[in-house]
Amino acid sequence: MHSPEPCTRTSHSSSLAGETPRFNLAFTLSEVVKMETHYTGYAEDPAGFFYIYLDDGRRQIVVEHYDCVEKDAGQGRRTVSGRVSKVFRGKSAQTLYRTIVGNNLVTLMDHAAYLGCELGKAETALNSNVKYEQDRPVRV
Repeated sequence: MHSPEPCTRTSHSSSLAGETPRFNLAFTLSEVVKMETHYTGYAEDPAGFFYIYLDDGRRQIVVEHYDCVEKDAGQGRRTVSGRVSKVFRGKSAQTLYRTIVGNNLVTLMDHAAYLGCELGKAETALNSNVKYEQDRPVRV
């Protein structure tokens, strides 16, 4: 039987001193599969949810934050909708992300990770002049 090959992930983060340290995290393929299969699914963030789109005319990323409003839909079901509480605009995913987190609009780690990924995709689409649609791949 073939032993698992190591899978290396390189991550970048910035520090206050302006340096960019590099971290190498090595996992075997079986560990990666195990991590992915232990995901428990979607959990609604009590702080609300986001709708992200591009304003092509202004060449900006727009992030609308919605407060969660839960309603009883009958038969033991519930629906979640929302009302716009804040709107953020900018060209930088990092600046938007920090502003949103600084406003305490994300309370779950997986929601924060999702928001960072979507903002990165939106910035890529904006800078590449391609279509951006939330929860869809960006084709560059």
